[in-house]
Amino acid sequence: FPPAFGLLGATLGMISLLQTLGEPGAQDRIGPAMATALVATFYGLLTANLVLIPIAEKLSSVSQADMTLREIIKEGVLLVHEKKHPIFIREYLRSFLPPAQRIGDDSAPAAAKKAA
Repeated sequence: FPPAFGLLGATLGMISLLQTLGEPGAQDRIGPAMATALVATFYGLLTANLVLIPIAEKLSSVSQADMTLREIIKEGVLLVHEKKHPIFIREYLRSFLPPAQRIGDDSAPAAAKKAA
């Protein structure tokens, strides 16, 4: 939304600028009207890039982690319902995790084993 507000401010500033062009003494009003247009655009871009985009990326990351967890739970419940062997279920569900996060896995890196 901030880029849209910036664009709105720029548009209103340009309208103000263009309205004064034919009037006497317009050269004194062109600068402030143009400044309003550019400042509104700047604030919109600044807010979007420094505040909203980082928040959106963080929320996307948290949402992706939550979806992965829900997928693992769903698969686990389905495998238990199908009466699969517990070792098979454990290994299958571990396959969803990156190798560094697999606890008790022989193929996991040594650093991950020390952290566990």
